[in-house]
Parts: sequence; C-alpha cells; structure tokens
Amino acid sequence: MNFKSKALKRTLIVVATVLVLIAGFAFYQKKVRYNLVTISENKVYNSGVIAPEKLPEVLGENHIKTVIDLRDGLERTELNPETKKQVSAEENAIDKIAGVHYFNLPTDQIPQDSTVKKFLKIMDDPKNYPVLIHCHHGVGRSRLFSSIYRIEYENFSNEAARAKARYLWELSGNFSKNSDKGMYLTNYRKRDLSKTYK
Repeated sequence: MNFKSKALKRTLIVVATVLVLIAGFAFYQKKVRYNLVTISENKVYNSGVIAPEKLPEVLGENHIKTVIDLRDGLERTELNPETKKQVSAEENAIDKIAGVHYFNLPTDQIPQDSTVKKFLKIMDDPKNYPVLIHCHHGVGRSRLFSSIYRIEYENFSNEAARAKARYLWELSGNFSKNSDKGMYLTNYRKRDLSKTYK
C-alpha cells in the first residue's frame, strides 16, 4: 500500500509539473511573444496583436517590411474584440516606422473571395517581404491566411496546410477537419497561374 501511495504521489507531481510547463509556455507564447510564429523563415510570420509601442522592436527583429492586419474594429465580438481606435493606433505606429507598409484587410473568420484576392495581390509582390500577417489573437484568421500562403506559394497540399495550422498544445478544434476553418482549407482552390499569363 505504501509503494502504491508513493508511486501515485510521484505520478501526480509529474503530471502537475507538465501541466505547469504547458501553461507557462502558453502564457509566454501569448503574452510575451504575441503568438508570433515563423511560417516561412525570413518571409512570412503570423501573430496576434502587438502593442503599438512594441512594434518597432518586434518588426525590426524580424526585418518585417509589410504588416497585414486582418482586424476591422467595427463590430466587437469575442473573436474580434478590437476597437477601431486600436486598429488605427497600430496603423499610426507603423506609419512612423521607415520602410514598413501597413495593409488593413478586414475579414471574417471565413474570408470572402474578394479579401483573399486582395491578400494574394499583396503577397504576389516580392518587394513586400518579409510579411507579418496578424489578427487579434493570432490563432484564427492569421493562421488561415498563413495556410493560404503555404498552399499558394510553398506548394503545400490543402491537408498539409490545414494540419500545420493546428498546433499540438492547443485544445481547440479551430482547424480540425470538421471545423469551419478546416473545411475552408480542405476545399480551398489554388490559383491556376497558367491561365493568368495566356
């Protein structure tokens, strides 16, 4: 009985330690790193909102030339809690950083075709790279557009892009096969560029 008690105690300590480490990493990633993730080294990054006063440092560290902000700030919801004032504050802060371009490309959780076309037009211009794509949290819209980038420019299959958008430590089904975003990526149709140049 004593042996089982010690084994149970050790197991609980290990489980508690692992949970604390996961929670600590999640906190660090969200609050300190702004959910900043490298999508393609020296080309494309994905994040949540970065405080305007931190933008020069974060953009400078990654040599970012273009910021694509997917927020609009017009209608506050749980998934889109930003205000127009917050969106404008970011634009104003970026306007003060030499060599960095700001594009506000408001989108719903599932984008309209017209929004995707505008996004691709920005991404088609090599002068815009490196690019930071961000939404409010950095785990929904920005990952969706990062996945579109992977399909269009890095020849990822739809399934590979969808799977890359879903991180192991996240419990949400944001990009599961049956989620709205997962189905959007599964059904996304890559452009046929051969038709463009005929």
